[in-house]
Amino acid sequence: YPLHLTAPTIADALAAGNAVVWKPSELAPLLGERLQRSLEEAGFPKGLVAAVQGGPELGRALVESPLDRGH
Repeated sequence: YPLHLTAPTIADALAAGNAVVWKPSELAPLLGERLQRSLEEAGFPKGLVAAVQGGPELGRALVESPLDRGH
């Protein structure tokens, strides 16, 4: 279920030519590793999709960062 919610957004960002930094739920940390590894095995460049692990504090820091999030 978490992958179903995340994968389309990541796919849209990649199709638009963007790299992706995302934080999977702290309740499903292996999802991030698995998705990142699957993309690399499919031929995407290493580091194009980066899953960062952490709790609510990390999520807040990502949302509040000055990075362009495509909005």
